[in-house]
Amino acid sequence: MTMAEKWPPRRRPGTPACAAPDWDRAPLWIHGDLQPGNLIINGSRLAAVIDFGALGLGDPAPDVAAALWTFTGAVRDTYREAVGYDDATWRRACGWALAPSPTGIDN
Repeated sequence: MTMAEKWPPRRRPGTPACAAPDWDRAPLWIHGDLQPGNLIINGSRLAAVIDFGALGLGDPAPDVAAALWTFTGAVRDTYREAVGYDDATWRRACGWALAPSPTGIDN
């Protein structure tokens, strides 16, 4: 039995993200690795973005995932409203945010 199978089906990590529809619009330029370590902050403002090794065209969900690592509460809600992506994109972003979590877990 895998780690995910030990969870009730509706509570399995990634289930809503995996069920989200694919991005069906034109591919967008994405950074692909907007983790907090690649964001340079000066005071309380974003000053720079580094590490463009994953730059490419595609679904914006990997870049939207940065909001889940970086913002909380009302700030995250404000960001979500400002970027305007649909619920499916946010669900896929949750999957991208969750993806590194099981690294190194053994049964």
